[in-house]
Amino acid sequence: MPEETGEPQPHGTDDTDTLAAPESEKGKPHWSVGAVGEGKFREPTLRELADRGELFSVAHLVWVVLAVLLIAGVSFADRATTPYVLVAPGAVQDLAGEIEFEGEGVPSVSSAGGEIALVTVATSQATYADHFYARVRSDLTLIPMEKSRPPGVSDADERRRDEAMMLSSQEIAEYVALRHLGYPATYTGDGALVEDVSTDTAAPGRIKPGDIIKSVDGRAIKVNADIRESLGSKAIGDEVTIGLEREGAMVEVALPLSASSDGQKRPVIGVVVTTVNPRVETPFEVKFRVDNIGGPSGGLAFALEIIDSLSAGDLTKGRKIVATGAISPNGAISPIGGVYQKAIAASRAGADYFLVPSENYREVGGSVGNTRIIPVNSLDSALQFLNGLSDSPEAESAKGSGAPGRFGDVTAVIAP
Repeated sequence: MPEETGEPQPHGTDDTDTLAAPESEKGKPHWSVGAVGEGKFREPTLRELADRGELFSVAHLVWVVLAVLLIAGVSFADRATTPYVLVAPGAVQDLAGEIEFEGEGVPSVSSAGGEIALVTVATSQATYADHFYARVRSDLTLIPMEKSRPPGVSDADERRRDEAMMLSSQEIAEYVALRHLGYPATYTGDGALVEDVSTDTAAPGRIKPGDIIKSVDGRAIKVNADIRESLGSKAIGDEVTIGLEREGAMVEVALPLSASSDGQKRPVIGVVVTTVNPRVETPFEVKFRVDNIGGPSGGLAFALEIIDSLSAGDLTKGRKIVATGAISPNGAISPIGGVYQKAIAASRAGADYFLVPSENYREVGGSVGNTRIIPVNSLDSALQFLNGLSDSPEAESAKGSGAPGRFGDVTAVIAP
């Protein structure tokens, strides 16, 4: 037994405080397990951990932690929303069979060989991940939330507004198409209900949601399209007098016209409106079976499908025609939003032609993929283009680049 000196004993000399190395471990480093402070404990070195196979466990743990953090970060980026709206290509819907006619005097409905379709965009509140996708994908666009929806407007309010605009576009399309075909039809309403007020115009403080616009500079407003027509000769900055019905009383407000926010720089009042009590009187009933789509941009496609269904022959000449654009009671086609994403959706769906409002044409150019973009400014100009198509798609494709043709007051490319 060694003599007690009060000094720490050399490593391995006191068999009461050390572990003897097993036969399998002899020749390998080992350490005492005495209490801390007795000088009998030390941390293992990295080499010792590696020799004992424990270093791998530490590295493995580090990778697991990093993986968990990465997954958590991706999950956060994919779920946490930002004050932007993501606009993406939507769906293309063939209107064949989606419009029905009932009542006396309905002519035999023709069966077209081609297709007339409307197109949508898909919108959602953007996440942080969407911001990354929008930087690397040209088919996605981010719009500040305040440009898409005024503050204080809920999802339910926006859906109700979009549904009202879709209903209005269907009624106007019905009226315009039947009038074009020679049927007696009337379309009227009781004014334009203000749904939203744009914050970057002169309207806030002068016009409120719930107001009903009854006149612009003395011109009666029966339906919402009357407002656009009343501003046809005006310029940005011109002052107009608006006659309003507010809580049962008539009031007048004066304000300068602002520039539209759609890039077209049109003079606008700065409100979103729908027709109050819209009424279409026609010799027979037209029923639309299109669901879960909102907004006014289906008007042109609806009108073309009604005309094609109630006319002899095939308006499309066997082509797949996609059309977009808001339609007015006088047949004018107004610009819409998301036209670039709609052009991509039309191209992906295999459309031969995509008819767009002439004011949107610069946003998409002459073609997207194999789909040719045709600008039109009225229902008549759209029909002029379609009636000018050859009966043979193959013969038309053989024309090559061809010369541009005119539809209304705009030039459109009819050959690739």
